[in-house]
Amino acid sequence: MFAQLVDLFKLRIGMMMSITALAGYAVTPGKDLSLAEL
Repeated sequence: MFAQLVDLFKLRIGMMMSITALAGYAVTPGKDLSLAEL
């Protein structure tokens, strides 16, 4: 049970990191990156 909770929190933390990275990319001024540079 504890291991499942740890895995769930890891997944949620990973999702939040992805969302904040995309939000930071969206608001950063400068040239647009190509899909390969992402």
